[in-house]
Amino acid sequence: MNPMFVGLGVAAVGIGGMVFASAATLGTLTQDTLGATTSVTASCDTDGVDVDNWGSSYSVANTRYDTTTFDIINIAAACDGKLFKVTLADSGGNSLAETTGTLSLTGGAESFTVAAVSSEAVARVAVVFYG
Repeated sequence: MNPMFVGLGVAAVGIGGMVFASAATLGTLTQDTLGATTSVTASCDTDGVDVDNWGSSYSVANTRYDTTTFDIINIAAACDGKLFKVTLADSGGNSLAETTGTLSLTGGAESFTVAAVSSEAVARVAVVFYG
């Protein structure tokens, strides 16, 4: 599979813990984008969030595309100031990279940076807002 074509699974947002959901079809993806759908159970955001603006670049050393940045968008204003944990995982649910912090929303979005991971390996995104 060409690493430029990467589909992501369902992201689950839960209060008090990480919840991994099953993979979902994401529709048409281009070689410049990754994509994901989401399901939300967080009390601060009841209508869902989306993962967008994946930052992938080619790694000569690893001969693959790596992902280091992405945005979570459509976050409800009620979540501003909440703590977060975001995990990128493979198809088996194994963590590839994580980031934590406090949400400081700009227009309902937050940008995230993680250690470089193979874009092809990312199959799931898990998000939790809490605190």
